[in-house]
Amino acid sequence: LGFSTAGAVASKTEQFSEANLPMLKKEQDCNKSLVDCLTRFTLGCTAYEDAEAICQAKQTDEVLCSDGAMRLEGGVDVAEGRVQVCLNNAWGGVCDTYFGIEEATIVCRQLNFSTNGIQIINGAGLQKPSGPIFLDRLRCSGTETSLLDCPPSTPGLYQCNKNHSSDVAVSCIAFCDEEIEMTPYGNFSWNKTLLEMYALSIPCPCSAMGLGEATRYCNSKRVWERANYSQCSTCLEMRLGQLLDNLDSSNVLSVTSEFSQLVATFNSIEEQNMGTLHQVEEFLKQLATSSIQIDMPEIIEGIVGILDSLLSWQANITSQDVMELSEDLLEKYGTSSNFRSTNISKPNVAVLGERVPSSQLKSSGRMFSHNRSPQNGDNAVDDSADVSIILQKEAFQDFSQQSTATIFFAVYDNPQLYPPPSDQTVIASAIASTSVVDATFEDSTTDIITVQLSLRHGYTRTMYDKCVYWNRNEGMWDSAGCRLIPGAYHNTQSCVCNHLTDFALEVNPIQINIEVLVGNAECSQRQQEETYCVNIAAFFVLKCSYPTPNVSVDWLGDFSGDLYSEKESNASALLRTGQEVGISLKSEGIYSCVATSGQTRQIKITVEHEPENDSKHYVRFSMVQEMSTDYNLRILQTAMLGFVTTLKKTVSLDNTVGVNLKLEILLTLLAITMNCLILMMTEQSKGVVK
Repeated sequence: LGFSTAGAVASKTEQFSEANLPMLKKEQDCNKSLVDCLTRFTLGCTAYEDAEAICQAKQTDEVLCSDGAMRLEGGVDVAEGRVQVCLNNAWGGVCDTYFGIEEATIVCRQLNFSTNGIQIINGAGLQKPSGPIFLDRLRCSGTETSLLDCPPSTPGLYQCNKNHSSDVAVSCIAFCDEEIEMTPYGNFSWNKTLLEMYALSIPCPCSAMGLGEATRYCNSKRVWERANYSQCSTCLEMRLGQLLDNLDSSNVLSVTSEFSQLVATFNSIEEQNMGTLHQVEEFLKQLATSSIQIDMPEIIEGIVGILDSLLSWQANITSQDVMELSEDLLEKYGTSSNFRSTNISKPNVAVLGERVPSSQLKSSGRMFSHNRSPQNGDNAVDDSADVSIILQKEAFQDFSQQSTATIFFAVYDNPQLYPPPSDQTVIASAIASTSVVDATFEDSTTDIITVQLSLRHGYTRTMYDKCVYWNRNEGMWDSAGCRLIPGAYHNTQSCVCNHLTDFALEVNPIQINIEVLVGNAECSQRQQEETYCVNIAAFFVLKCSYPTPNVSVDWLGDFSGDLYSEKESNASALLRTGQEVGISLKSEGIYSCVATSGQTRQIKITVEHEPENDSKHYVRFSMVQEMSTDYNLRILQTAMLGFVTTLKKTVSLDNTVGVNLKLEILLTLLAITMNCLILMMTEQSKGVVK
């Protein structure tokens, strides 16, 4: 009929005029047009059985809403306005005839407003809508879930003015819902609050000294505005300053305990509380450098608690003084006559300390292990420690037989404790630290293995893994004096080092998996960085992935010869051949998997055809190692002369022997050059030139 389909109602009002026309009946399950579905109905029926429809004006907008949904329109805020109900994808008004507190209660309750203090107001003064009118003369009990459940159940029929001057309007009592907000100053629970009202001010964590409170405003849209925590930032720093000023031997335990509790109220490092970090440094420095005795385990418990809170911020602690001072305090406690064995385990740090007879260390060394809580990306192996350290007995041979040694072992679960080694790599394990009080083992020239470590990580082992330690003198990760021994599991690596310090595992986290999806290829891994496949009858796929989904990877290279790349997911990309039968690749190519985090991994694909059987292919996938220019130069020099075996030290990527090796090579070159000149002159005198 040319009306809008939105808001159409099938009604049975018996209020329309009768038409003395033949009765028609719709055929059951008829899928044709309405006219084609009608047949003459000869059994007779009365006027109250006539079918009735109420249509809306053509300009009625069709919207996405569910039947019975409510809204208030045209008021000063979300809790006030004309009552509108949804019916058949259209919003329509409600007449004010018989509309009372029972009907208004249903509206406010359905909109999640308070049912107290409800007012029925005149909607004539509000902005007039242009849609239909759906309900009139309702008689609700107040317990219904929707106005559509109230009698009379004849939506679409009304007797009020079509110009909406008789539309009913309601004013409900609205509020902002209860909300818990995590902030750098602690967790704040904001109670349900009325619109345009300030929530009851919440005391700051340090308000016991009357130093501040936080406030928050509930706006007219039922949305909490940003809270004001300025007083909390100020009061925390003020209270920490008070504790620093009053610190002495008489109150060291109580001050450390409160200091630890206050620092624990922070959830993350932000610009406004960077001062707190400096106050923590100053506090630890006073404990470490003053004459204050650190002779109670409760003090160490508080210090480890402070460090645990800083590690939970999951941000790079810009000053490593915090951790170094913490370890200095452990050693200070280790020299105390009141020292007792210590075993403290926090979510982000664990500390073990014990005093061991030197005779026991000289005969069997010492082993420490720690099972961390599961971390994101970790693939835990049952019955295996996440971090273990073995102090070799050879390191204690110079100790006096009658003495004792105090040993501390610590595990830090935040790999961002120190800056990352480079753009290409990440610290993939917990950071493990061990120290023997009043003893030094650091000697990068000795061949004695001082410590053996086992570190678990969340990555698949690669040829790029490296054992590193934090070089405090240089302020950087270094691998001097450490070498890698592959562990028993795919995500565990073992290291041996000839010194004690803060150890970790450095990896390039890009993983490349080689899959031959079709055909009868026989693939074997010749060594860790090379896979060799024979008789590839179909095609192969190389998958490059990154262990975290927020880093994207892509293949780069020359994709000619039926080779192309495609994205499998954000953190996974495929390099594959385009044909299901046969391979038409160039004989050799290097392809790079590049991550948005900066890491790059290269692989070389070499294809050979069997001379007598062109359908048989040999494909070699080789990881391209990244070698420094200095390393290439050294290999080039020694290879040209052919005197590699005359070097006393093995050519290594390790920087620790770099200076000695360069000098040694230069001296060797000079000696060889002189010998060659003498030999050449001798041979020339014989008429032979080589």
